[in-house]
Amino acid sequence: MLDVLELLVQAAYSRDKRSILARANQRLEVIRHLWRLAHELAAIPTRSYEHGAKRVDELGRQSITRCSRPSCAAVSRTRGCSHC
Repeated sequence: MLDVLELLVQAAYSRDKRSILARANQRLEVIRHLWRLAHELAAIPTRSYEHGAKRVDELGRQSITRCSRPSCAAVSRTRGCSHC
């Protein structure tokens, strides 16, 4: 998770946000799979799994729409930003 945080901070100060945020999203996908595997192996309880999965999904949605331009605030979460 720290590498994802590092990428999000890096994207905040970069002109090339799109590629950095794409890498962050790929790492989140790996975290999603590991989190699911931990639950399937009964390493974490269901409630913890559900809570963690929601937080990771929320972070992924935020990383897709992150842009410094005010006009991008209205862009839908699924479409992403065309500026960065």
